[in-house]
Amino acid sequence: MVRRNFADRLVEMGVDIPREFSRIFKLFYEERFFSEYTAVDSIQLRIDRRFRDLPSSNRALSLEDFDNYYGYNFFDVSNPKLEDLIDICEYCFNFASEYRELYYDRSTGQYTCPKQFDYLLRQIFEVTEAINYIPIKYREHVIFVEENPAAVSASEVLEGAVALETLRYNHHSMKGDLVAKRNTLAQMANWLEPKRGELKELDKELEGTLFFLFNRCSIRHNNEEEGNHFNPQMQNISKKELEEIYDDTYQLWLLAVLTLDNRERQKKYEEMRKESK
Repeated sequence: MVRRNFADRLVEMGVDIPREFSRIFKLFYEERFFSEYTAVDSIQLRIDRRFRDLPSSNRALSLEDFDNYYGYNFFDVSNPKLEDLIDICEYCFNFASEYRELYYDRSTGQYTCPKQFDYLLRQIFEVTEAINYIPIKYREHVIFVEENPAAVSASEVLEGAVALETLRYNHHSMKGDLVAKRNTLAQMANWLEPKRGELKELDKELEGTLFFLFNRCSIRHNNEEEGNHFNPQMQNISKKELEEIYDDTYQLWLLAVLTLDNRERQKKYEEMRKESK
């Protein structure tokens, strides 16, 4: 059986990534409309005009200055990939929504900026929903991550930074970033440590496997070099193999979180069942 990657499936679903990228690009940079400032305006020009008023400006003097410093250049993307589509969605969404907030009329509860901003935000929501991505608030900005039902369920059980990191693990920028994945998994291990005994009672094999991965597979410790934590199985492991271990650890951690949560739910109905006898 031939396995298809995610991008291939999107094409089969009718999601044309280059076309969707082009639509967002045109709405932000090229579509013109009349405004009080000029006979022909665009979302890009409007945002640039009040750029320093936006929280995301981060000391940059203009959109051009921001793009040069942070390495954004959507004009040179000739064959957009999924990651490019997510990048332009995040970029346009954050700037457009911040600009829109400048024109919120508290007395009427209405936004007074041009309706083209609403069109752009709606387009972004529709395309990200079509490719099965969801928005999350991360460090005061919105990012889009692939929807993982187990991750969403686990994040609802968790609180604070661990809940956010559970969702952010699926962001495209994490792919290949072993340091970021290692740090995230170490946070997850620390969250689970106080509940280790309870997990062991519920699923001894899961507990044993998961903490072996945390402690012996270069997550909490450097197990690749000689020393107290050395694991010869990790000595000559490739980056690809290590990332696979990290991703499998993440999936098992999600299972552990949901196992613990379902135990609490089960306890509740055990009491109800006993009382009904």
